[in-house]
Amino acid sequence: MPTTTGVATTFIDFTRASNATVTDSDGLVKWAPHNLLLASESFDAAAWTKSAGVTTVTANAVAAPNGTQTADLITSGVGDGYAYQTVTLVAGVTYTFSVWLKAQSPSSFATVLQIYNASDTGTTQTVNVTSDWQMFSLTKTVTQSSSYLIFVGGSSTLSSENLYAWGASLYRSDLAMQPNTSAYPLYNPTQPKNLL
Repeated sequence: MPTTTGVATTFIDFTRASNATVTDSDGLVKWAPHNLLLASESFDAAAWTKSAGVTTVTANAVAAPNGTQTADLITSGVGDGYAYQTVTLVAGVTYTFSVWLKAQSPSSFATVLQIYNASDTGTTQTVNVTSDWQMFSLTKTVTQSSSYLIFVGGSSTLSSENLYAWGASLYRSDLAMQPNTSAYPLYNPTQPKNLL
């Protein structure tokens, strides 16, 4: 097998069609660490739909909570400015959406996290974002198997928002699933790192 110093071989690859469970060290069955969102560290990617209020997304604009230059700057003008993904969720299952956020300016402002489906009314959480990195989370038990919008964004009451974002994740929180604590606290990237 060919090897290249500092680069994982292209022969190491793994995918699965659905989530898996594992027996954890405490003997309990739990969901394996997973992230249902795409491009979890790339808000400029096409996987994240941007509202008309978002003027630009600057990739790798600042150091992320883990010290890498991978956090993006979402710049919004007047009106709502948000980014979202559409994900199919299962009725009766509880999901947790988390994202790291930081304000570009020192003054704090509010932003909104949401898991939304028109028939399910959605769950919204307004959080105060400051100039320090914070991880915000929102949990919802969905009432129907359908597509849900998972988004982070601003309110129309704010004239502009410059928001750093990193490490978005959406995972099943039933069966005591917890994010991988060996990663940067409580976060699994969409593209898992090769541990070999």
